[in-house]
Amino acid sequence: MFQSSKIPDDDVLCPFCVSGKTREFKKFGDLRHHARTKHPIEMEHAPKGLFSTKTCFYFSINPLEYSKLHGVDEEMSPEVQYARYLMAK
Repeated sequence: MFQSSKIPDDDVLCPFCVSGKTREFKKFGDLRHHARTKHPIEMEHAPKGLFSTKTCFYFSINPLEYSKLHGVDEEMSPEVQYARYLMAK
């Protein structure tokens, strides 16, 4: 029998830690707290709503499941543009 590896439903990655040690968080609120305390310089240039529930879709490990659990910001708001930029670099 195969063991199914459960992929986290709504875990999110820190976009500022990706180049070094990747950090995963269970809740987007934990990610927001981490970014504010560990990455204050990056947060000075980030839009205020960057770590909202709908924008964290772009930082999720499993986007399909995340979009089922939370809404997704489909507009190209400044927050979405910045989130896409962070994950593309």
